Amino acid sequence: MVATPTREGMRGTERMEYLNRVHSIQWIYHDKVFLHDSRLFRPHGNRQQPPVFLKEHADRNVLCPSDSGLTKLVLDSIPADRRHKWFRSMKSSQALAQSVFGNLKAHRRLDRLLDVRADDDDLPAFGAGPMDANGVELEHSVGREFLKEPHPTDIDLWISGRSVVCVECKFTEAEVGRCSRPMCPTHRFPCNGNCEKQPGREYRCALEKQGLQYWNHVPSILKWSLEEDARPCKLLAPYQLARNILAACVEDSTVKADRGHALLVYDERNPAFWHGEEGAFEKLRRDLHNPAMIRRCSWQSIVRVLDGYDDLKWLVKALKEKYGIMPPP
Repeated sequence: MVATPTREGMRGTERMEYLNRVHSIQWIYHDKVFLHDSRLFRPHGNRQQPPVFLKEHADRNVLCPSDSGLTKLVLDSIPADRRHKWFRSMKSSQALAQSVFGNLKAHRRLDRLLDVRADDDDLPAFGAGPMDANGVELEHSVGREFLKEPHPTDIDLWISGRSVVCVECKFTEAEVGRCSRPMCPTHRFPCNGNCEKQPGREYRCALEKQGLQYWNHVPSILKWSLEEDARPCKLLAPYQLARNILAACVEDSTVKADRGHALLVYDERNPAFWHGEEGAFEKLRRDLHNPAMIRRCSWQSIVRVLDGYDDLKWLVKALKEKYGIMPPP
């Protein structure tokens, strides 16, 4: 009898095929652009993983123009001490975000983003504008006093103006950013991943016990209640997206639903973000009182807009060569 592949098994196969395609594209790019610069990279025994730059050459992972003045502006858009652990890998979503948004800011072309539409409701993905470069920041830290977080939320791309947009950027990741507390069993406020009263505490959520303010505001934006058990906790899988919504919509300790929205930017080839799946984004959006408080668009949709401008053709070409990201047909 031939076993029928499970849905999880099929999705695992699709993910591996996707990663292999991305790695192949990036090694071809490596061989074309850095043919005689192997000294820039960490030695690789095989090509099953993407190329990784050495620490002293991490800047080379950001796509930059030929103009040295603009290159400095692009690289300065994320200070070196704010780089993620895997920034030096060619599949780093942070390096991709800096390559796109850092260049748009340096070239004074942020207004191009106003033409990008969200997938689910055709609303402006990056807000209605106008967009002022002074109000756009990569790796923006929300103040510690905001939600009483011991480690303040870092927003991949922060846009403030007529409205606030908190952008979460993904590339090859398998998820949007889960709550890490269940992975810390030795923490003084442990959690088993469920929203329920657990040994050693009276609160259903360990974050509430710790004094964080998430649940003070969650009922105002979501159909969730801390008075009810949930297995698993509804905040577990969409944790980062929920934090971004709060960062966009809470001001002076009050939820202002029209203040802004969160935006997820993803690679449409990545099986983790295929539409029609009941993933973290879909479940979170379904539970919002106002679904427009979270939106999503693909890197491909962004590139399609950029491709319409001659001064950004070089960036579109580089994104295709390095990441395989190209405008939809």
